[in-house]
Amino acid sequence: MRLCENILKKTVVSSDGEKIGKAQDLIVDSRHVFPRVIAVTVKPRKKFLKMLGVRSKKFFVYIPWSQVKEVGRKNILLKVDQEKVLRMASANSFRLDFKNKVFLCRDVLDRQIVDADGRFVDRVDDVKIEQVGNSWRVIGLDIGIEGVLERLGFEKIFKKLGIKLPEKMIPWYLVKKILRKKRKILLKVPGEIL
Repeated sequence: MRLCENILKKTVVSSDGEKIGKAQDLIVDSRHVFPRVIAVTVKPRKKFLKMLGVRSKKFFVYIPWSQVKEVGRKNILLKVDQEKVLRMASANSFRLDFKNKVFLCRDVLDRQIVDADGRFVDRVDDVKIEQVGNSWRVIGLDIGIEGVLERLGFEKIFKKLGIKLPEKMIPWYLVKKILRKKRKILLKVPGEIL
């Protein structure tokens, strides 16, 4: 499953069928070999913002991934009703310690990848995530053309034509560090090994 195709911009829906907003990002705990998804960042609908009494369009709601029941084709369905989401958002009950946390879109997507020697390798086109048991994990960085075409909306054309594009991925365990200020991802190995 890819972050852009399968998660971003999907409508987040409460258990009672109310639309909360659109998924904007996934937050992962980077202390694991394959980081575990811990929350989804949601850009709330105007109606939801009014219910909260918030006027800022830059307001986001962090919903713990443990409250996600299912990732469907068009929606992300929650285990909790709208009232509970309102309480979480207004009371800030999901307090996020940002140490060791990575926002996949903000910190990883479209970033340059450099090898252990500091040489440019490629750019992150998408992030591959998979469900492993009860948790969702980051598997690797998609550097193939498929991720770019998908984001531009051309992948469906290739699928209809029966053309299979090669997948190129760098496993997450090769990531040494995310350099946020430099907007780069540093690998543990030289580029020749890839």
